[in-house]
Amino acid sequence: MDASVQELLDLEWRMFDAAPQAGQRSAQFEDREQFIVTRSAQLAAWSSELLESWRQDLRSAQAEGRNPINEKYIYMLEQVDPEQYSVLKSDLPEASLEKLWLVDWICHAQIAWQESLLKKYPCLTQNSRAIRRSTDDQERISYETYLRGELMTCSVDTLRLYARQLEQNEKAGQNFCETVLMNIVQQFGFDSLEAADKYVMGKKAVREK
Repeated sequence: MDASVQELLDLEWRMFDAAPQAGQRSAQFEDREQFIVTRSAQLAAWSSELLESWRQDLRSAQAEGRNPINEKYIYMLEQVDPEQYSVLKSDLPEASLEKLWLVDWICHAQIAWQESLLKKYPCLTQNSRAIRRSTDDQERISYETYLRGELMTCSVDTLRLYARQLEQNEKAGQNFCETVLMNIVQQFGFDSLEAADKYVMGKKAVREK
């Protein structure tokens, strides 16, 4: 694993484990190993410039006594628990219009890619979250709400680099979400998403017999 990714994983996990609002977190992140599998797949898809900018965001937040991972869960509350969000939102830094625009743009791009991925690999993605936040409730939180929460913790500089990378992926005909999923299945020994999808399909067929 790249040293910069490892450093970020260690830092994020410490912040994650200390986040008082982490009651909204996914059950898959209750242990460190699963956290590393999922998060390392995401970070490995980022450019070196994006990784460095995010590292600077985390270090700056630390110096200010803030926990961006905790802030992510507060941002998520705006969608799933507005009353609780109204109590906690004063702890969040003010967001500029540019930041809000960048978050919207990145979400729009990744939601389209994620929907395409679910159609392409239905077995492999069968247990994925609902994609759009219109499906949210306090028990089931969508991919979009998680993504928006994460993006809101990034600085504008980091979001600009993120958007630039997604633009490059789009121009090259590359699905960023597919790259992340490929990084995950490789950690389990698969050399392609097709192979992983067929494997899950086979296990499902056995269970249904």
